[in-house]
Amino acid sequence: RWYHRCRDEGLRVGWLSLEPEDAPVEVFLDYALAALGQPAGGSGAAMPPTRRAAVSRLLAATLVDERRTLLFLDDYDRLGGVLDDLVRLLVERAAPRLHLVIGSRLQPEIGLAELRAKGLVTELGPAELRLGFREAQALVTTSGRRNITEGDLALLLQRTEGWPIAL
Repeated sequence: RWYHRCRDEGLRVGWLSLEPEDAPVEVFLDYALAALGQPAGGSGAAMPPTRRAAVSRLLAATLVDERRTLLFLDDYDRLGGVLDDLVRLLVERAAPRLHLVIGSRLQPEIGLAELRAKGLVTELGPAELRLGFREAQALVTTSGRRNITEGDLALLLQRTEGWPIAL
């Protein structure tokens, strides 16, 4: 939903649903460039790019378009931390119009405390992602479940801890 909503608002959006095999720098770089609509370098190159070169290439790709760019890295935890230093460099050197959105079950080891202190990170945790009663009611109503009582919805909300996927 976020992807389509952001695109509909005129933002440039790239989305990567990551898997462990995406961890090599050249593979990650190719996929990230492709997600941003840029030609990939071809992972069959003789030597994989350095992390700095990969970051430079990604940053350059974000400058070809004047629009705000969102690059979603979904399931980031599946990479096992092997690209944490690359992602940290990307965050530190990104132009103001690039927003990197990391979805992860674990906190990435990218120096969050320092990035937070520099004002480079906005975090959304479980508390911000849970639905409240009215939000849950709207979700249930739009999914066609109009006959659920407020009491049943309150119980469902309590049991699912407000997680939309469970509702």
